[in-house]
Amino acid sequence: MPGIELHADFDRTGRITRSARERGARRQWPGAIVVPNLDRDRRRLPGQATNGRSVPADFDDAVATRRDDELLPLEIRVAPGSLQAGEQLLLHCSGIMHTRIEFADQAGVILRRPLGEPALYRLPRVPANGVLRIRMQARTLAGGSFGRVASLDVRYTHDRREETRFELTLLRRDANDTDHQEDHGRFSIAPFVVADRSAAARRVYIVESVENQPSITDVGRVTRRIGLPLIRVATTLTGRDSWIQDQYQHALLPGPARTRELILHMPRLAKDNGTETVTDSSQEFINAHFRSRNVALFNGLWDRAIPVRRQNGPVFQIDFRELVNWVKRMHLVYRLVREMNALGRRTGNRWRSFDPAYWIDAMARMRAQMRRLGEAVGNARASASAEASAQLAGYLSSVESLYEHLRDEIQVQGRGAGVMVTSNIGSNDGVVLRGEHAYELYARGVQMQRSANYGGNIESTPPVDGAPLGKIIIGNDTDPENGEEYVDPDVLKLFTKQRKQPLVEIKTRWLDVGHVDEVAAVVPHGGSASGFSVLHASPRAALDLLQRAEQRHRAGRTHSQNLTDPLRRPPRGIDRSRLMDEGTVPVTRLFRGRAWIHVEERGEPGKAPRNLLPPRTFRHLCEEYGTYNESPSINEHRIGIVPGVGEPRKYPADMTIAELLWSELDDRGRSSNHFFNERYIEPICNTLAGELNGIELLPVPVLFDRAPDIDVFARDNWQHNTSALTVNLVNLQYLNGHILVPTPYGPRMRLEDAIAVVRASMQAQNMPSEVRSVVGRRLVRAQRLTQRRVWAERVEPVTQTRGRLIQSTYRGILTKDDVIATFRDSFPGASDQELERRIIGPNRSKFTAAGELRERFSEFRISDGMVDLFELWMAAIAEHLGVRLRFVDSWFYHVRFGEIHCGTNVLRRTAARGLAGRNTWDAPDHRFRNHA
Repeated sequence: MPGIELHADFDRTGRITRSARERGARRQWPGAIVVPNLDRDRRRLPGQATNGRSVPADFDDAVATRRDDELLPLEIRVAPGSLQAGEQLLLHCSGIMHTRIEFADQAGVILRRPLGEPALYRLPRVPANGVLRIRMQARTLAGGSFGRVASLDVRYTHDRREETRFELTLLRRDANDTDHQEDHGRFSIAPFVVADRSAAARRVYIVESVENQPSITDVGRVTRRIGLPLIRVATTLTGRDSWIQDQYQHALLPGPARTRELILHMPRLAKDNGTETVTDSSQEFINAHFRSRNVALFNGLWDRAIPVRRQNGPVFQIDFRELVNWVKRMHLVYRLVREMNALGRRTGNRWRSFDPAYWIDAMARMRAQMRRLGEAVGNARASASAEASAQLAGYLSSVESLYEHLRDEIQVQGRGAGVMVTSNIGSNDGVVLRGEHAYELYARGVQMQRSANYGGNIESTPPVDGAPLGKIIIGNDTDPENGEEYVDPDVLKLFTKQRKQPLVEIKTRWLDVGHVDEVAAVVPHGGSASGFSVLHASPRAALDLLQRAEQRHRAGRTHSQNLTDPLRRPPRGIDRSRLMDEGTVPVTRLFRGRAWIHVEERGEPGKAPRNLLPPRTFRHLCEEYGTYNESPSINEHRIGIVPGVGEPRKYPADMTIAELLWSELDDRGRSSNHFFNERYIEPICNTLAGELNGIELLPVPVLFDRAPDIDVFARDNWQHNTSALTVNLVNLQYLNGHILVPTPYGPRMRLEDAIAVVRASMQAQNMPSEVRSVVGRRLVRAQRLTQRRVWAERVEPVTQTRGRLIQSTYRGILTKDDVIATFRDSFPGASDQELERRIIGPNRSKFTAAGELRERFSEFRISDGMVDLFELWMAAIAEHLGVRLRFVDSWFYHVRFGEIHCGTNVLRRTAARGLAGRNTWDAPDHRFRNHA
């Protein structure tokens, strides 16, 4: 019947105008825009990090408040005589969207649905003036998990279900319960857009702990200079987790009237890259802090329902947290197997390693393997000394304790296809699962909580050709054996359902953490320049830079010096010196003043122990020096590692260029980093060059940790991974024209030598001439590269014993003499008095009267007139890009497989380039993997 009309902001002007243009737009996509109601209008974003309860979204309120600006106004206009007595009006919602939207009347009362008709909404009585006003709200984003059960498939499959667009049909139901269509309109859920770094920052977040004070200090200096608030989050609020970049991804949620900020809460349940318990993460802080006026919070990746098919009984559902908790408990089986094999090798009885296919197989065989281990330990104790016997007994007791715990936790009956697993899952006790389903559930849970799903694995670009809202770069890979995605398919689905930013996938599974920010950084151009460049990690550039520095150093030595110290020979513990300070071209060590961390914990029931070892490259060096794995070599240097379980310990990290270039070789003498560059970095660069339409790619020198055997690594990078060995300079943060770059602690050379080496290396990498041309004295003066301040860490000496005898004591950084030894290669040929004057004199306040370091971390001023090669490289790039360069300490994160980008997160302003509301709808929809 004519005269009953549905009106809304179909032409997206921000209000209902009832114009002909608006009326005509109701039949066109995208129609009126509904912004998911995920913020909290009555709350301001706190200015500091405090503890508190989770803040609910406005959608969850029982009554929709009048001032809630996420509620989309609708008008039903009824002409006189168009609605007869006894007739009523309803709205019908197409597709699945009726589960995700609600309507409220002017008083905020949520409209009811007729019983048995979930897609219909009963409208209130039309007022006498013929204008019925209601408001609509949405509860989640397109791609959210609400209203569906998560699949256990570990492969991404294209989902044709429409979660963005829907239609509302206005119906008139007559006295005979017959429905008549009166009008209809089209609506779309607002897509989010991941903010790129060109958007202005408005505040910076960092987790503050005792261990990362140098980073806190350096980042604080920069933010104060820029005028940005730095929000320091206490570790008590984050479960002692420091990786705030990984916990959430900042995005923008544009509507016709304004753009909101959106916090995408990523599914991270971890603590400093460990897997200790299900409660260790920043999740509670995220839920309690961010949701506020115009700051929305999406928790859909946490609220997923996962089906569990028990053998006897109905299917039940658990949430993400419960699944991860169960997975971590099952994962302890692998820890037990490693403990058993380690103890078996200690017995010296030709222990055959116990290598089960997976954890169910391990538990099925565990009783027999424990009996075999007990016999091996008993035989070894019979011929061991009293001290060694007691030590073996202690190890066996620890393994038995973990086994008893797991035997109570997991029962496995049967073999082969008939195997059954009994365990507690969520609040359900004694759940019996078929072995096949138990492993399917385990594999999916491992994938859901994998680091590939964290914020550090998401990078976005400013606009590029064909993508006016930019592109999203994500690290992913596919297991060649079973097609398993490295990234959770639900995460891929969430991003692809937005349609407005193409998803670019690069392979990062070869990395320990596997994040995009380990290999690439998008850096907007500063000043009046437009556009952006991509900085990428380059092992090729790092190798070339260090090799040229070594060659120049050797050219400055005498012939006899080079004869006694030939190129690329293994390091020897009986050498007079480890330093490269002889001749006319000295080169300092890398990583001076910093320390590798070493944590090996014994297995405990219900807890996954932390294991954090120094890099394989450093361990390889120590093996050659005779200070690791009880090597028989003679070592006169105080460098080494104490292997095995024990209290956390640290070792001075310094290495010379010669030591590093030898130690990164694999066991067959091949360069690990040449392999990494050729096998992984070059394909990444080719992908980015093609996807970003010729955007400038600039190499940044980064060396990765060695592969013991390149061939083994190449066969299966799902099992063998690596991380940055040198400080990863591409893992940087960009703030309003400033780049915060991790302090590299690289090798230093005299001014003219450093300039010559960097220029030559840049030319070899085909760096743009405008980058090479700025490498010179002017740049060094402008960036004050010869006057840098560096952090040094107080490190206790570590003693290695054999029985009750002290075998070796490895140096720490504790006294004035230790500090002088740390920085002495900055002053080659200097006397002891000169070293005291140059190193200790300007930093005397750092020491006690007894000559020991006062603080855990001390910032030293070392004026040696030298230049860090890596710093000079980055300074040239910053000059070229027109951005201000700020070096900030990142070592706390570096030794835990990250850098400063991982440890900070930024809220950016909503007025991002290209993000005016109308531009969002005008942007084309994009396909993912050629799916519509």
